Amino acid sequence: MDWNSLLIFVHLMCLVFWLGTDIGVFVLGKFAQNPEYTSDQRLLVLKIAMILDMFPRLCMVLMIPTGYQMAVNIGAINPAAYLTPAVWVFASIWLAIVATGLLQHGTDLGVRAKAAEKVIHYFLFILGSWAGLASLVSGAPISMRWLAVKVLFYVLIIAFVLFLEKVFNPVADAFMKLAEDGSSAELESQIRKGMDRTYVWVIAIYAAVILSAYFGVGQPVF
Repeated sequence: MDWNSLLIFVHLMCLVFWLGTDIGVFVLGKFAQNPEYTSDQRLLVLKIAMILDMFPRLCMVLMIPTGYQMAVNIGAINPAAYLTPAVWVFASIWLAIVATGLLQHGTDLGVRAKAAEKVIHYFLFILGSWAGLASLVSGAPISMRWLAVKVLFYVLIIAFVLFLEKVFNPVADAFMKLAEDGSSAELESQIRKGMDRTYVWVIAIYAAVILSAYFGVGQPVF
């Protein structure tokens, strides 16, 4: 397997693990909000969902260096000599930050890692929006329009992830209260409504990932 084939393989595996495990998280979330189960059962299901959620977060990072390198290899991007190693170093640091946030969840280090991850999301949203839109208008820095659109769908995914995290925070607090105080009609209503709001952004992420994959595989000319 040559270098480019390896990149394609890893990129596709990221797509598989991203969507596959994220659908598992979605289904487990439905079970977690079901009041017919005991609080302990629901919290266990939610814990499993959070473990599975590690894979989409890690795959989201790996999509950047592999996708960038493939774009360079096919001539869609003509970067300065320093940019390619800089992208790989950046992705490695980002991956370490995400892993730290997941493995150190609930600690001070984990909180700082999550804050750093959010800063990276905002940075990539701005950079990706500029790169995608500028490329559609002027043909640079990305010379292939289908790839510019793919980048813009990735930007949308970042936006949807930020919205998802915002609406999920109150749900996480509600589940913590469920663990401490047990179920109540008011708390169940809060969990149900909160989870329903998260599903809107989860489905939006699925749609953006699928459309991004379509443009990457189909490479339509327009």
